[in-house]
Amino acid sequence: MMRLDLVIIISLLHAGLSVAQSKRAKTTQDIKEEIITLGANDRIVYDQVVDEEREQVVVSLGNCIEVWQYTNAVLLKSWSGQKVISLAMNEEKIAGGTKDGHVLIWQRDGTLITEINLSGSPVTQLKFAINGDVLAATDAGELLKLSVDAEKAMASLKIGVAITAIAISHDNKSILIGDAKGVIRTIDLEQMREIASHKVHKSWVRDISVDDDYLTSVGDDGKLTESSESLATVSKRGHSFAWLLCVDSYKTTRNAQRVVATGASDGECVISFPGGAYHSALDVMINRIHLLEKRSPRMWFIAATHGRGIMIIPASTMKLRDATSTLFR
Repeated sequence: MMRLDLVIIISLLHAGLSVAQSKRAKTTQDIKEEIITLGANDRIVYDQVVDEEREQVVVSLGNCIEVWQYTNAVLLKSWSGQKVISLAMNEEKIAGGTKDGHVLIWQRDGTLITEINLSGSPVTQLKFAINGDVLAATDAGELLKLSVDAEKAMASLKIGVAITAIAISHDNKSILIGDAKGVIRTIDLEQMREIASHKVHKSWVRDISVDDDYLTSVGDDGKLTESSESLATVSKRGHSFAWLLCVDSYKTTRNAQRVVATGASDGECVISFPGGAYHSALDVMINRIHLLEKRSPRMWFIAATHGRGIMIIPASTMKLRDATSTLFR
């Protein structure tokens, strides 16, 4: 049986070993072998973004932003970020969307650059475009292209239903948005107009992942879909009776195999790969998930959960199942 040596970073409410209880900074070797909690283990993590080159994870706790060096479990920075429920990051900036319709832009050190007031509707999703513009999606069903320099929206598109997921195409020319009715739309990034739409899930599209020209999405119907970015052919796999809330995927550099990670509302985390899957049954919602591979022969998994702090979980603590036991039922 093929076995992948995985390491997982997961934001949780309970399990784990608090960094505050540790008498020394954790090393990468520690992280490979034990469950470690980054900070207090009783916090809700609303969103997270990851910088693999700097080995940093940035999280929103609703009232503050924290930046962690995840390889040695060290808190680098923290600052106030009231009502921030969504995050985005590029090489120079961090963006936060708030529950009351604002977009905050910080430098990577936490210095506030600007605050842009939108419609008052919660900013549910954020992404940085390759040119530095911020793409903001709202619960009112509006997609906006924001200029950080001009401190205002340069273009917008209204779809009339809450936008619940966002991704940027591999060629950086299109935006992929999922909505509360299960539809994924392709939007021309430059002209901000709809190119195509496809009904993919029965209800909310919770997350979209793009690697190369491959698209993976998950939704409240408990389904994971896989297709090309054009969504011309969509294959679906069942999961469980729980909502699938987040997904990430990539193709390995060594043997070009796809690895897919999902997090569910019932706390189940799954990492699937050809020949098997790792399962971990947690009792808290998984809000965001991110697979890592760069600069290491090992794979990592970072997730944000609804109320257990930030944790690092090695795959050795998860159950390994072969392909016949099926990851998705």
